[in-house]
Amino acid sequence: MTRNEIILEVSRDTRYLRYCKRLSVNNGEDLYQDFLLVLLEMEDIQLFYSQVYFIPYCHTVIKNLFLTGVKISIIQFVESLPEAPESKPEITDEKATMTACIKNELLSLPEFDGMMFESYLKAGSTRKLAKQTGIPRNTIAEKVKEVKVKIKKTCKECLER
Repeated sequence: MTRNEIILEVSRDTRYLRYCKRLSVNNGEDLYQDFLLVLLEMEDIQLFYSQVYFIPYCHTVIKNLFLTGVKISIIQFVESLPEAPESKPEITDEKATMTACIKNELLSLPEFDGMMFESYLKAGSTRKLAKQTGIPRNTIAEKVKEVKVKIKKTCKECLER
């Protein structure tokens, strides 16, 4: 098979699009397009396509594309937090320290926890997120609570320094 035939066949295979939509409820199509761009940039796609690990490889590429986007959006969320008033410099220093600690904690989260917390922030409630994703509400609530506890612990440790 030629390179273009492989790309065409992969683009017609719906399992990749379904996987993208499952990972990213709101941006599944964009994730799918990014995945196809990665495949187009691959020089040796003919070698990969003939192997048995091509499908797991594609799923890994999609997952990594998704997680890269999640980490970037978490950083954007933390940076969008309102600044402290400039009239109190000690609070500004404290806030800058807190923001840095929170950002480090969010970036160090396991993949699923970070993804779940970001999705929760976007959805606004565990009930809405459960309805959107089909993940049980209790699972979402547990992960969100774990992340909040970690962030509170990190904030407390930052304040004690």
